[in-house]
Amino acid sequence: MKKRQGKLKRFFRFRFTSRNPPPSPPTRPLGLTTTAGPGVCQTPGLPVSPDPSPPAPDPSLKEPAGVVVVVSGGVSTRKTNPALELAIENHIKGLSAAEQQTFRDGASESDLLARAAELDAKHNESSSFRPHTEKITKVLKFCDKFMGGVAIGIQANPDISSIIVGGVRVFLDIAIRFVTYFAKLTDMISRLTDYLQALAIYGNIGDDRITEPTAAAYGDLLKFCQKASSIFVPDTGGRERTWMILLKEQWEPFETIFGEIEISFRHHVAIVDNSANALQLDMLIKREKSEDKSMFLEWLSGSGAGFDKRHMDIFSKKHPGTADWLLNSKEFKSWVDSPDSSLLWCYGNPGAGKSVIASNVVQHFSGKHLFHETIGVSYVYYHHGDGALQDLSLVIAGILLPICRKLDKIPDWLNKHKKDGFSPSAVCTTELFCSVAQKFDQVILIVDALDECPKEARYKMIGFLDKVMKITKAKIFVTSRKESDIETAFNDAKVPMIEIQVDDTAEDIKTFVTEELRSLRQGLYGKKFYLSDDSLEDVIIEFLTKKSDGMFLWVYFQLEHLCKVSQARQDQRIHDELHRLPSGLDGTYKRMLRDIDARLEYDKQIALNTLMWVLHAKRPLSKAELRYAVTLSNDPDSDVKHLNLVNFDFLLDSCQNFVIDDGELIRLVHYSAKQFLTNSDFGFMGLQPSTIQKAHIANEKLTSSCLSCLQHLPHIGGRQREQYDKLLEFLEERPFVLYAAHYFDAHISLCLDAGSPTKCYLNGVDVVFETSDILTIFRLRRMRPPYPSRRSWNDIQWSENHMDLNRAVYATSLIRVPQIRKKYASGDPPSDALHLVVVNKDRDAATRLITNGYEINKLNKQGVCALYYTCELGHIQIVSLLMDYRADVNVAGGDHGSPLQAASANGHEGIVQMLLEHGADVDVACGLYGSPLQAASARGHERIVQMLLDQGAHNDLQNRKGIYLTALDAALQHKNRKISRLLADSVVDINAQCGEYGAPLQAALVAQDYSLANLFLERGADVNANPTKYGTALAIASNQLNEEMVVRLLDRGANINAVVGGDMGSALQAAARMPIFEAREVVKLLLKRGADINLRGDTLGTPPLTIAVKWGHKETVRLFLDCGADIEAQEDSSGSPISAAAYFGRIDLVELLLDRGADINAAGGAALRAASCLGFEDIVELLIDRGADVNAVNPGGSSALAGAYINGHKKIMAWLLVAGAEDVRSAYEEEAVDFRPFDHLFSEFF
Repeated sequence: MKKRQGKLKRFFRFRFTSRNPPPSPPTRPLGLTTTAGPGVCQTPGLPVSPDPSPPAPDPSLKEPAGVVVVVSGGVSTRKTNPALELAIENHIKGLSAAEQQTFRDGASESDLLARAAELDAKHNESSSFRPHTEKITKVLKFCDKFMGGVAIGIQANPDISSIIVGGVRVFLDIAIRFVTYFAKLTDMISRLTDYLQALAIYGNIGDDRITEPTAAAYGDLLKFCQKASSIFVPDTGGRERTWMILLKEQWEPFETIFGEIEISFRHHVAIVDNSANALQLDMLIKREKSEDKSMFLEWLSGSGAGFDKRHMDIFSKKHPGTADWLLNSKEFKSWVDSPDSSLLWCYGNPGAGKSVIASNVVQHFSGKHLFHETIGVSYVYYHHGDGALQDLSLVIAGILLPICRKLDKIPDWLNKHKKDGFSPSAVCTTELFCSVAQKFDQVILIVDALDECPKEARYKMIGFLDKVMKITKAKIFVTSRKESDIETAFNDAKVPMIEIQVDDTAEDIKTFVTEELRSLRQGLYGKKFYLSDDSLEDVIIEFLTKKSDGMFLWVYFQLEHLCKVSQARQDQRIHDELHRLPSGLDGTYKRMLRDIDARLEYDKQIALNTLMWVLHAKRPLSKAELRYAVTLSNDPDSDVKHLNLVNFDFLLDSCQNFVIDDGELIRLVHYSAKQFLTNSDFGFMGLQPSTIQKAHIANEKLTSSCLSCLQHLPHIGGRQREQYDKLLEFLEERPFVLYAAHYFDAHISLCLDAGSPTKCYLNGVDVVFETSDILTIFRLRRMRPPYPSRRSWNDIQWSENHMDLNRAVYATSLIRVPQIRKKYASGDPPSDALHLVVVNKDRDAATRLITNGYEINKLNKQGVCALYYTCELGHIQIVSLLMDYRADVNVAGGDHGSPLQAASANGHEGIVQMLLEHGADVDVACGLYGSPLQAASARGHERIVQMLLDQGAHNDLQNRKGIYLTALDAALQHKNRKISRLLADSVVDINAQCGEYGAPLQAALVAQDYSLANLFLERGADVNANPTKYGTALAIASNQLNEEMVVRLLDRGANINAVVGGDMGSALQAAARMPIFEAREVVKLLLKRGADINLRGDTLGTPPLTIAVKWGHKETVRLFLDCGADIEAQEDSSGSPISAAAYFGRIDLVELLLDRGADINAAGGAALRAASCLGFEDIVELLIDRGADVNAVNPGGSSALAGAYINGHKKIMAWLLVAGAEDVRSAYEEEAVDFRPFDHLFSEFF
């Protein structure tokens, strides 16, 4: 123990006695492959001094990145990097607390070895012996060489001479070791100093994978410092005498004291280097995945069907502790614990808090499985006012969004849809969702307000849920009212149910009333509930809780009403009003209507116009749109360019809580409010609800407002970005114009259902046609939110570039209005008239055109028939009409090539069935995908694939015009296993070309669908058939490191040495490309089974050894060398393995290859030249030390010095010149980077 303490004390004296060391020795190259960035300069040779008058720092020297030095009043504050801190903590264990703190306060990476250099320099100056060691060493080495001949001579008479010679031999050995001792120590200090800059950078990274080995390397340096101190400073202090150092050297030779430290240090530095390379690779992969994933999620969210905001809005209304009764119920726990896929239906009355319950379930599962990457949680919030949710594909896109966030990497087959330019709504099918869901161990889906999904779309959603239920361990939670169709569907499926009872929510209601009332009393919502008597608060809480009948919405309305009553600041009025509160929601809605009726006439009209728009608009309106629309409806004769817009807060207040602002759109407060307003009898009051309840009256007013907004529209182009920006500015000024352009004709069409058009809106159409640019209106119709966005910009770019009044009438519902048709479209119809009306889903206009003799199969300017458009858009009634009039189902044209392929690609099953029944060609080779079967296979429409196969579609049909060669190729590339198996059952030639990867077996292996690959093998697939540039089946399996599949293929006769060129090469080359441990096992297996270790089968003729070197897998390289691989085998691009290792900066592999006998000067010194060109200083140093020819030239006549000079690696140039390289700089001046006289830049080397 005393001995240990003595050593530690010496070390303390060594570290902290001097603060003005001399400059550090000349720097040598870094021992690591990492090059510091531009903000990282040389590690200073001088430590930062805390003395009151520190020496002026060298301005050319700065601290390394991550080291902060602040000088204030002569005192320096140094921040030690985490790795050095860890090393210090490990090193000072056993010291007292005070000693430990002293050590910590003095340590920094910048001056770690400066004291050792100082002691060595002082000893050199004060020693009378050391200045002469160089001459003495030369004499002693000469004598030592001479002793070799003497030793041979004494064999004749060894008796006495051998004793003398032996003594001389011992003396020479001792003398040589001693005189070289100090040179070795000086050299070692210099070498270790070179590592400090890189270690400082690594030590500040903050990743444990780097910090721990870096700390171990620092630990070795601290041991070195301690040992060096013991050489120069004895336990008693002072300076150690040279003769004492001589005695120490005999007891513990230099190699014993310091050799082991340096070996350990280099070992730890190698670990740091390898860890840094691995970390960098990991970060690059993660960054690539992250960027790719972000772009995909952005594309998916572009569908506009994300439910995140609605979830947060609803959950934010939940009070702590409420809705938890459901999570604790037996039914819920039983459903969660069930090992099978199951659905739980929770139903209740309107206003019972079902949406808050759903949000609580979402939050419960999201929190529980936040870090479970194999469990996906998603949700749907239906809303009666969101017509877009009628489209199941948009709902699926919204469901996929949270699911895909959990994926580490978006699968290539899924990402391909985005890269191919499809919209989410075009590809988000039930089959696609199920394919994604199968990547998880469990998928949990919460669906809120299924009853608010329109009935015509509801059966599709229920069908979707039924298919999701077939996924392993899927859990689905649904809330809704007890609608008959939902109840029937779930009863048939024997779904467990939970009815929300009054008793279940009693405590939640009380909590809700209490907290809401207290918040209102505090004025937290921008309004204040006035109570003088605090005891009245308890009365209100008790009364509302008992009368609520379990309805949170009813309580909300009563609190809002009582808050207004309290403005009189009379408690008695509140008390009296409590006993007049209506029962149920209908009674409350009647009171709210009476409150509207009691307001001033202007206020009343604002409220009625607002309710009219919210109820009858074709989509929910934004705040800006609603203000504009209500203002136009309230004053139809106002100038659209100078509108005095109604105040939005006033607008909301006038509606008496019927309307809410959800932050983006304005909606009715609840679905029950819509039902009440549209279905109730208002005869009990004087209020005239015609604009609310009578759709045709409402649509007349809406039409009038739209037409007013569309007057005097300027011409706005869209092909140039500047024009698009101008259009966006116009939309900011007149936000309602986009809605008006999209839906003015839809409202006109709805007016017609009630009778003849009024003169008012006929005149409005005339004004629009006379004063506005019609092309602008149709460009606006092409735009879809969100905007500005890439999507809306593309919509404009691909919009119409010509539109006259005749075509405008046919392209809108105006064609249904006789007066307008007669006035603007009385002549011959446009050449594409049928195309225009079928796209607008106008059955009557289409019938009229056809019966009047319009050619039903006529092509437009784009070479497309009308039937194609209807099949692509899914207008089944129009398709049926065209079929009835004998439309040709096989007319070619359009992106998809045929109507059948268009319907198949977009998943329109009914239309596909109709086309097949009318003789559509199932094998027509055309279009984007090549054939209808390929289109359905690529887009994941399983039922359509089955329909086409049942009709005789040929799975083996090859079409090189489309994206995929065959249907199976399409399914495998998109990793749709169900469709792949469907197609596999119908494959005729199991060995036929299936795509760019070769036969079906190879395609299945590329898709990593091993069960399908086994199926092909069982059916007799030829394991050597159709090799492509991607390799044989064996090469693909080897590259995937699937040892079991490799064995199976070899057992079935796979040619282990088959080569096909391309990037993959032979099976052995394919396995060697994988830089992970499992690759070594597959390589072993292949070598054991007879793989040619030197076979060159890829495009570049690369031997397996060189491939392993390039990929940096040391264990595989060692295995190849052990098995006799040709260490000098040349490759076309990288030369020999050692030059490849140098080229890729792998010093560990360079060293390994040299140790195994690689020719250091192979191919004209390619290794040295590669390292010199690329700036790998550690490799250059190693090669020079190991005797590389610094003047070797490649076949092109270029040397290592030339490469370093051209690429600006000045330090390497200096080393090469010092090592004897011929100075060829003048020949490369024009190519060199920043040429300046070398001896001026690095004078210390000359």
